[in-house]
Amino acid sequence: MILELRGLEEFPALVTLEAAEGKTAPMREDVLLVGAVTVSLTVQKSGDEFFCQGTVTATVELECARCLGPFRYDAQGPTDFIATTAQLLEQYRAEAVDDEEYVIIDSNELTADISDIVRETLLLELPMKPVCGDECKGLCSQCGANRNTEPCDCESNKTDPRWEGLKGLLGGASEKGTE
Repeated sequence: MILELRGLEEFPALVTLEAAEGKTAPMREDVLLVGAVTVSLTVQKSGDEFFCQGTVTATVELECARCLGPFRYDAQGPTDFIATTAQLLEQYRAEAVDDEEYVIIDSNELTADISDIVRETLLLELPMKPVCGDECKGLCSQCGANRNTEPCDCESNKTDPRWEGLKGLLGGASEKGTE
């Protein structure tokens, strides 16, 4: 995604960038598809630097961690970065001035590639364990059937026989508590 800075004359400037569905690469394995991405920025200029703040929004198709089915998730997150020249960036890194996010401006074209910033913003907004819904029943651990779409006849209350001795302790404790 390319941020065009050449035509901006009055600041702060409002800039909206859009990328079509599938143009942004998935950020991790459970991201099946990144839909259309919209970046809305407020750009302020100071010397040779452009300070950019705004939001990144996209609809992302994820794989459910419980049932492994695809589902859509609306991601929206804040972004904040500085578009600067390579010379200034080297100077900042040598001086360890701050921990800001930077993108390098192509001095000839006055453009900056913000694709990495966009992917990073979306990645931070995705759930760590994506689930298609609170009511998702997941896959059967024995036969692998998707319990949301098909019933299975597997025994779900199968208890490990090593825990049978504890049942007596629980029963005894509840009886003593009622006396």
